[in-house]
This record gives sequence, structure tokens and C-alpha cells, in this order.
Amino acid sequence: MSSRRNFLRSGTMTALSVGFAASTGLLAFGQGRRQSSANVDFPISSEARQDTLFHYNQAAFESYLGSTFTTAGATGRTVELVLVSVTGYHAKSTTRIMTAAARESESFNLSFNASGLLPDFTTIHTLHHDALGDIDLFLTGRKTESGAIFYEAVINHAGPATSVPGRPVFRKDESPRMPAPDSERP
Repeated sequence: MSSRRNFLRSGTMTALSVGFAASTGLLAFGQGRRQSSANVDFPISSEARQDTLFHYNQAAFESYLGSTFTTAGATGRTVELVLVSVTGYHAKSTTRIMTAAARESESFNLSFNASGLLPDFTTIHTLHHDALGDIDLFLTGRKTESGAIFYEAVINHAGPATSVPGRPVFRKDESPRMPAPDSERP
């Protein structure tokens, strides 16, 4: 026969257990009590901020449409890649993939027409451009029915990109030379 004291004790323990289980369930599914902030939760590392590509936005590449980038090909010879398109991506305002406000970002892809195949053993290639310098890009390739070779890179900046301090981005009709250290900057 159960006493009133045992009944109250077991009822209290059951209520505490249910409360504890419910609160850990939120934690198990990544739900916390604090509000999330995209700028604080996933800060951009200083190493990433020092990469040249971090500072090049879509407009920087658009000014070089039709220009040639070079890299080492599959046979060891230099392959020329002509930038044929720069396409931006903006998420629709009705797209709801997050419960919080999304971090400001800039996304775009670069399409290149290549003069030859790039090595299959790596997908990250160092492309050289006379004005933009050396850029490491993850490239995926495809061949058309006519035999033309295309490579594509997708760039996602978590926040608006700005030009590189101390390393200006030039248009095709400008000189890629840096100003002398003594000269004044505009």
C-alpha cells in the first residue's frame, strides 16, 4: 500500500524528469534559449580575410569579361581560360531556409572557356591574371557536344566584398601598376 508521502515523492520526481527531458530535447536539436546572430555565431577568420579572393566582388570580375586567366593544364602545359560570364545569385525574399534573418551575402559564379583540360587529381586550381593576380578557385568542368571545354567556379561571400586595400582592382583599360609608395592615393 502506498503512502501519501511516496505518492508525492514519485509525482514530484516524474514532473522534474519530464521537465529535464523537455529542456534537453531543445538542446539536442540545436535549439537554445539565446537569440542567434549570424555576425557573432560564425565570424570570418583573419586567414580568410587575407585571401585576395575575399576582397573581389562580382563587379570586379565583370570588368574582366573576355580576359584571359592562365593555369597549369593536365599535360603540364599552360591552359588559357577566357572568362565568358559572371552570373549573380540573389535568394528570393520568399525563400525561407532559416528561422532567423540571413546574413548579408554576395553570391555569383564565373564561367570560363578553356583551351585545354585541367588536371583531374585536383579541383582547386591557381589561376593567374595580369591585373587580378593569383587566385585559387574550386573549378568544375564540362565538355559540350562540340568538344568545347568549360569550367565554372561558384563564389559565396558572407557579407559584401570590398576591393583589396593596397591592391586596387583595375579595369581592362587601366594600367595594372601599383602607385609609388611616396605618391598620394585618391
